[in-house]
Amino acid sequence: MDRPYKLPANEVEVEVKILNSRFIASLAPALSVDQAKIYIKGIKSRYPDATHHVSAFIIGFPPGVITHSNDDGEPPGTAGRPLLTVLTGSGLGDIVAVVTRYFGGTKLGTGGLVKAYTLAAQEGLHVLPLAQKIPMTTIQMTMDYPWYDRINILIAAFDGEILQKNFAEQINIDVRFSDDKWGYFDPALQKLTNASVKPVLITQNVDMIVPIK
Repeated sequence: MDRPYKLPANEVEVEVKILNSRFIASLAPALSVDQAKIYIKGIKSRYPDATHHVSAFIIGFPPGVITHSNDDGEPPGTAGRPLLTVLTGSGLGDIVAVVTRYFGGTKLGTGGLVKAYTLAAQEGLHVLPLAQKIPMTTIQMTMDYPWYDRINILIAAFDGEILQKNFAEQINIDVRFSDDKWGYFDPALQKLTNASVKPVLITQNVDMIVPIK
């Protein structure tokens, strides 16, 4: 089972100004190289008159990752690589970033460019909402009414999320668990109910993205 990891929940955009140059950092989730490339192309279309569109992305999570950076005309090593370094240091996976520059007339030098692109990326990370990619299992349970309150308490104890309830002659509940919690909930349920309530597997999703509150 892949271990959970954090990634962007959605896109953010921030702007910093350094010596009259504008640096617009756009960060977003990207679950594949194709998604990252489409996002980068979209930012270029959003700001077609910009001087540079420096980009970097990380697809996956260590140890199995794909990384890429592009200086887009800035001096080699002054833009794309610092941007990728910030992303790597964030501990996030499945992330793409584009820093769009509008040149303000003052050259920053190589050291200044490194600092500028690094700062823009860091400012973007500061406001980036996060999610977590977690393997999840969704199950359905059918129970008699006397079990309802006790099973509800057990669901909460294992951080289950009740997705649906149906009250008829018996109660039907759909519940979603992270895979690590599901592995403990099932035997606890069997012990509590003397195996009279048997969960039925609905789905297993290894790429469930859950926002972090």
